[in-house]
Amino acid sequence: MSNAQLVFQPPIYGLVTANANNVVPVVLPAIVATSTVLLSVNSGGAAGAAPGNARVVSVTAGTGFSINSIVGDTSTYRYLVL
Repeated sequence: MSNAQLVFQPPIYGLVTANANNVVPVVLPAIVATSTVLLSVNSGGAAGAAPGNARVVSVTAGTGFSINSIVGDTSTYRYLVL
């Protein structure tokens, strides 16, 4: 048997708004290199835009992560960091 203890961290979550085809940084100092960032659509953006196309393009430990989407997407996305 090991004496190792499990330490549970509270969930890290929030909202981020896509900016068309531009990279959007999310400042999150608690993020680590092995973090997984999940995205889901919170609300649609501009009329005619296609929400649901955002993706995480980078994760930087101690700094945060960045998302990018398609031209015209200004939807708001929920994120959850695991």
